[in-house]
Amino acid sequence: MVGVIAELIPCLLTLFAMVLTLACGVPAAGLTFALSMFLGAGLTLAAVAVIVARIWLVATVTSHGASIERLSRLLEGLTRAMLVASASRSFGHRGKHRSSLARNGSRLGG
Repeated sequence: MVGVIAELIPCLLTLFAMVLTLACGVPAAGLTFALSMFLGAGLTLAAVAVIVARIWLVATVTSHGASIERLSRLLEGLTRAMLVASASRSFGHRGKHRSSLARNGSRLGG
């Protein structure tokens, strides 16, 4: 069990704590310590990743601001065109449906 925990978290302090708690007969305390070390290391690495990503994003926007703005406008235009095409297609089908019902003598809603 100590070997499994030591492989998951390769830290001498965690290994020492696990061996000590196993020797004292309190393995739950060792597992709790290992879990807290794991969560602490994970949160620290996540915070560093967020800081590095923010620095990279700011640098990218600063150096390529004009091209990013052009790309943003292009994507916005494409999105608008897709919405208009979808709406016109939707209204086109609805009109055909109503006209076929009118030809058959059926009423809408009744």
